Amino acid sequence: MTVKLLLPATLVALLLACTPDPPQGVTETGNPELDAQLRVTAYSTAPAQVGVDAPSGTLSVGEAWLAIDRVRFVRGAVCDAPGEIEIDADGPFVRDAAEPVPEPIAARLPSDDYCRIRLRLEPAPTAGPAPAELVGHTVLVSGVRADGTPWTARTTEDFDIDIRAAAPIALDAASEDLLVALDVATWLDGIDLDSAVVTNGAIFIETGSNEPLLAAIETRLEAAFELYDDADGDGEIDD
Repeated sequence: MTVKLLLPATLVALLLACTPDPPQGVTETGNPELDAQLRVTAYSTAPAQVGVDAPSGTLSVGEAWLAIDRVRFVRGAVCDAPGEIEIDADGPFVRDAAEPVPEPIAARLPSDDYCRIRLRLEPAPTAGPAPAELVGHTVLVSGVRADGTPWTARTTEDFDIDIRAAAPIALDAASEDLLVALDVATWLDGIDLDSAVVTNGAIFIETGSNEPLLAAIETRLEAAFELYDDADGDGEIDD
């Protein structure tokens, strides 16, 4: 015989109300929460061919603005599982990856291993700190060709960029910062800016101008990102 114990609704509500919440700064799984910071920074693995603020005579990237609508953090334990556990930081975040130390994106995260970062890029509704040319666009990159000709590329394309670490990165009290690194050498590899049409002494790569180059820049963007632990919190890629 099965005996069912029925509790009055008021008693159930009282029991639920008395269930203690996790201590402040601790998640329901018992993991401490961290004030993590993510920086998106540009660098070059082939500075002799293309660099960030490179010297005269080298293809140079001076600005690399990204209109980031959302950052999604994926924990290592469920990296490829259906219904993976994800924590979002909602923007918009407008960032220049080519700054020496880009402004961080703050996120409240559980202490855990993280295997992937996903960046959702959508057209910027306003420029904020960026040039007005970014409005209505997701990416605005500019620099100087090796012969001194200035160039600018911008796109209205949406991007869902999925960036995986070589191995899950542990975030804890000793190390709570991450770096998304944009390798401009990988991004611009094989893109022949010397073939670009020059208008009034400058190169414009956008809808209606040098469109084959624009398509190549859009196609190669995701392949140029890598994810790193920023163990010392300086916002720079370590050697």
